[in-house]
Amino acid sequence: MVFHLRTTRATSKNSQRGISTDAGSRRASNRPLLCAVTLILAACSSTDPDNRGAGGGIKDPAIEQDAQRRLAERDEAISRNNDFSLALVRIDKALDEYTTNVSKSENIVAQRRADSLKTYLETQSRRFDRQLLEALGSDAARQRGIAAAALGFSGEDIAVEPLENALDDEEEFVRTNAALGLGQLASTATRIDGLVGRALDDKASALERRAAAWALYRIQNAMRPKGFVPLRDGKFSKVWPALLAGNTLDKDGILTVQALRGLGMLRDPSTLEDAARYLSHPQALIRQAALVAVARTRNRKGAPMILPFLSTTEQNPNVRLAARKALKALTGDRVDYEYDTKQWRKEFQDVIEASATSDGNATTDQK
Repeated sequence: MVFHLRTTRATSKNSQRGISTDAGSRRASNRPLLCAVTLILAACSSTDPDNRGAGGGIKDPAIEQDAQRRLAERDEAISRNNDFSLALVRIDKALDEYTTNVSKSENIVAQRRADSLKTYLETQSRRFDRQLLEALGSDAARQRGIAAAALGFSGEDIAVEPLENALDDEEEFVRTNAALGLGQLASTATRIDGLVGRALDDKASALERRAAAWALYRIQNAMRPKGFVPLRDGKFSKVWPALLAGNTLDKDGILTVQALRGLGMLRDPSTLEDAARYLSHPQALIRQAALVAVARTRNRKGAPMILPFLSTTEQNPNVRLAARKALKALTGDRVDYEYDTKQWRKEFQDVIEASATSDGNATTDQK
């Protein structure tokens, strides 16, 4: 249309000027039109110029699709890595907040927040499980440590072996978090030798030993039989008495509480004496843990040791309550006389008399 308008105007001018418009001139003026038609036909041909390579050859659709696929995968990997870097920062923050809130066991608001954070950490650890496993091999200790703790929320046994290996990491932060990760995972597939070694290593830091003991306690609970059947596993049965042996006052308090809890969950009557040694400890929390451990032995011989805690001589109300519950447990949860010492003595008269006789014989032997 543009060309037609131009030729019309050109013809009009030539007519006005008296210039000849013979057949030869018309053929010359038609040449641009032929060129235009040729271009239009080329554009309408079946060969797409976009489908030609740099040298003018036709592109292979399969190669083109493969290149596009690789490009999409690269973009996805970059996006995923960027997402993971951001997620790692958020996971780290959530782990700190979770630890803070879960330790406030008597605060309902804190426990609700801890439950919410746990759900978040479980979701994130499953979403980024592959990247977290890869992060355990990172050169950055901070990344290794965060990944180790986060993998504990994955619920996947595939994380067990990498976390076991992380117990030998050169950085204490990573070793501690690996123990916490194994404890959170609480998988019965865990080989506990590494944790036992860390818990018993008196050269390790208190934080590292506490984490290892907590992990052992969690794994033991996952392994132990239901009900009140004693768990007489060689390794668990040895580690708790070993941690509690020696001077009761010369130990880390939190580690001692963990050991007493683990000892109690063995539910083994033969561990009574190991727990009873800590009933006179000056720290109320340790006395309370010792009472719970005695209760879980279901050994009635522990009753005479518990009775003194019912009186107001014991000033800590939580310890007194633990003593009352311990006596109830020793009856098989059959009766609860609350703080009525007279009734409790009547209930355990047989073991009280046997204990008195035993003490008398021991005194005679010493003389």
